[in-house]
Amino acid sequence: MDMDNMLLVTDSNVKRHLFNKVFLERFAQQHNRKVFTWKTQTDDILNLFVEDSPAYILANLNIKRKLVNGSKVILKKLVFQEKDRQSIALLIRQQTDELYILVPTPIAVVVQNVATKELITIPLTLTQFGSKKSPITLGFAVTYHKIQGQTIESPLIIDVTPESNRRHITSLSKLYVALTRVRRAEHLMVYGSPKDIESLKRKEKKTDLVNYLRDIQKW
Repeated sequence: MDMDNMLLVTDSNVKRHLFNKVFLERFAQQHNRKVFTWKTQTDDILNLFVEDSPAYILANLNIKRKLVNGSKVILKKLVFQEKDRQSIALLIRQQTDELYILVPTPIAVVVQNVATKELITIPLTLTQFGSKKSPITLGFAVTYHKIQGQTIESPLIIDVTPESNRRHITSLSKLYVALTRVRRAEHLMVYGSPKDIESLKRKEKKTDLVNYLRDIQKW
């Protein structure tokens, strides 16, 4: 699948992080790009970067420039401290055969706003309520909450697999949100097994939506 033009929706941040990492690797391989990574103290901070990969804004950064919570952007460039730039260039030359390159922690990322095409530099952490959180996240996978109110123009993959510590996946009400985000039915795909879909039927005791899921193209 073309990783430039897809979005997966899932029911937890744990699975969102996992899918984003896997899809980012595929994107990098498809485009012959490196995956830059760096050490962070928490999973809430962005620590993976591939040039031209999609991302989403997680905070209202600048309303006038249409850079708000839920805005889609394209990652363009990492910004490093001056003292780190020479060592980074050396790392890239030394690791030409490696997919991942471990670099010093960047201070910001340059993104292109999909809506306005404007290039904007964003600091990689924001201090909110006494803790540091990232204002940006990778954009291959999102939770159901994030796509509420949006119209998805690209193919949408609906994850119906359960987490290891849960018997069933998310409720049908959340699945309905995902199913109604796309303009064209052929843009919908389901990630999961027939058993996963049947477990929904037993849980919710509603058949129409489950039967519809069963008929959607599998990914």
